[in-house]
Amino acid sequence: GSFIDLGKATDKFLPILDLFRKQAKYDIFKTILASYASSEYRTSDPVVIHAMFDIIRNLHDSLDGMAIEDEKKQVALCIIKFVDKVSFGKDLEKSLNFYVDVRRACTNLDLVVNHAVIRMAGLGSQAHALVKGKHNKRTAAFVKACMAACYVTIPTSDVIIVRLRLFLLCGQVSLINGLITQAESFMKQCIQTIKELPQLLDTP
Repeated sequence: GSFIDLGKATDKFLPILDLFRKQAKYDIFKTILASYASSEYRTSDPVVIHAMFDIIRNLHDSLDGMAIEDEKKQVALCIIKFVDKVSFGKDLEKSLNFYVDVRRACTNLDLVVNHAVIRMAGLGSQAHALVKGKHNKRTAAFVKACMAACYVTIPTSDVIIVRLRLFLLCGQVSLINGLITQAESFMKQCIQTIKELPQLLDTP
């Protein structure tokens, strides 16, 4: 319905919004995103996804360092709900590309980036289930790609405990899939992160 129409009208819709003042445009984008987040609408339509990404990028870029944390959290939670409403079924490669795009579009929203990591790790578990634990070269390479994307993303998280949990999660997923080298790398990062905890606790 309306979200499909929005996707198809993106090329005309966004230039019109440029005529609005910055705050008014921000409020409109936020309203659209919140509406999508609260709806039951699920999609794999690339046109709709592209339209929503345009809106998310605009919102993200408007949230500068002066934005209050509560506002950033509200937008981040709406984006997460959008992310969870996008489904490509068994096409896990499309899902991975989507989560990588989400990570790239929301670099300053820690909640969203961390959620993208959880989703990418989840793809590793899904792949394991689909092949019933017996990978071929292609499926093994896919899980390695998921873990590599997680590995480079987790260090960007601002919260040390979150980093530790994500490294541990990805280590477990790697181990389940028989990726011993990757599992060791994640466990080493866990140990390194644990070493940082006393410094954090000593901080006044």
